Amino acid sequence: MNGPQQVIDETTTRPEAADTPLADGEEQATAETVDPAYADRRRRICQYRMESLENLNPLNACLAGVNSDLLDFELHLGEVLRQTIASGGASLDDIQRHSAAIDMLIRLSKQITQISQLPQRSRNSHNEATAGKRR
Repeated sequence: MNGPQQVIDETTTRPEAADTPLADGEEQATAETVDPAYADRRRRICQYRMESLENLNPLNACLAGVNSDLLDFELHLGEVLRQTIASGGASLDDIQRHSAAIDMLIRLSKQITQISQLPQRSRNSHNEATAGKRR
């Protein structure tokens, strides 16, 4: 691996996935993205993934790796939803038809938040335990 750019190229160029249907007949995101920040966000996720491998704490490195995967899934699913809803005119019926995917997007976002907070919670617990021993 030569760095984040190579990871980006490997994860974004998957022509075999272009025809793979998602749940409820949704289709994969095409090269034309609706979100203007999509490419920048993908680069940042890959950068986060690569930097997480350098973490000396194995648990934190693994958690960050899992979280980068979830961020990647969330980004792609969000883009698929944006494209799908934009192509249908974003009517209430279209949004309701894709409610399962929207719910999945919300669950992914919540899981990302929870995993992101785990290292800080661990540090706080450790600091509290250390402070309690000093008393």
